[in-house]
Amino acid sequence: CILVDDPRQVFVLAVRDSYAYLATSPMFHDPQSPCWFLFLCLETMKLERLFRRTFDNDVQPYIMA
Repeated sequence: CILVDDPRQVFVLAVRDSYAYLATSPMFHDPQSPCWFLFLCLETMKLERLFRRTFDNDVQPYIMA
């Protein structure tokens, strides 16, 4: 499944504890258009999809204890 046509369309939201949290749209774009939220493990370079939704506020990753 291709999420973006161009890798330059992926935006870094945060980097924490060897994970990069990414989105397929800039934070301030059309709020009606959903985008994918992803994370990249910097140790294994494995990319995983988290969920797809619209930006309706600032996004901050939350790490559970």
